[in-house]
Amino acid sequence: MIESAIIEDNALMNIEEDHYNNLFNGRLCPSINADNKKNRKEFPFQAMWELFVYAAVLGINTGRAKKINKQHKPFRWGNIGHSHKKNLLLLATAKNNSLEFLKDGDTVKKTIEEYANGGLAIINQEIKNNPSAYTSLEDLTHRFMEG
Repeated sequence: MIESAIIEDNALMNIEEDHYNNLFNGRLCPSINADNKKNRKEFPFQAMWELFVYAAVLGINTGRAKKINKQHKPFRWGNIGHSHKKNLLLLATAKNNSLEFLKDGDTVKKTIEEYANGGLAIINQEIKNNPSAYTSLEDLTHRFMEG
């Protein structure tokens, strides 16, 4: 699989620690320990990688990449669904306007992480402004993708 050759399946994906604490850990998706009081179906995202992918697409779509200052590594690249990995690689490559970009797996991984971090910053701000923003994920997605 080409996406595993570019980024190793066992590579830990980095996100900003504050975003993990504010968005991941039992807020928009179940925590790693999964001893949440909520039923898994009550979360907008069923797994951490799903929120990461959503945030990366949001970051790429809005052109917002953000460096990660305080890293947290909650899951591996291999946890991300096969078609989602391919889509992330395609989007990141298109954003860089070159297939040469794919030759350096570390740069590819860092680019995807920074776009995800940018998307997470947008999501975090949206929730600060409106705590119930993620009750309708479809409406929020349309708003971001149109704007």
